[in-house]
Amino acid sequence: MSDSPEVLDKWLAQLNQLGNLAEDVVPEVAKTFEVETLKQIAASTDPDGKAWAPRKDGKRPLQNAGKALKVTTNGTVVIATLDGHIARHHHGRVKGKITRQILPKKGELTHTMGKAIGKVVDRRFSKIMNGGERG
Repeated sequence: MSDSPEVLDKWLAQLNQLGNLAEDVVPEVAKTFEVETLKQIAASTDPDGKAWAPRKDGKRPLQNAGKALKVTTNGTVVIATLDGHIARHHHGRVKGKITRQILPKKGELTHTMGKAIGKVVDRRFSKIMNGGERG
């Protein structure tokens, strides 16, 4: 086959690009993590979808928690933090000792979050290997 060296060269170039996959996707993974966490906050649930304990006055708890969320990256690591009193609620260090978990435990991802992040990685992988995007 006359085009075999060209095909091989193309595959080798694609494989070399895969070596940068983690670095290439981390900004979009961070954004996806932020969007999914904001959805979860809006639903008043913990990362696993369990409803937060209600407030005594019946109002929705932590209505402004999304403003306390900061998502950054360091290399290929996504870092999510909570500021102020929202962080204390997350850890249950508030009056009444009620924990309203916002972030997943360190090193853990829920199925929903893993699926959303997997789509980001899959799209980038497909773009490299197939020259196009997958939805």
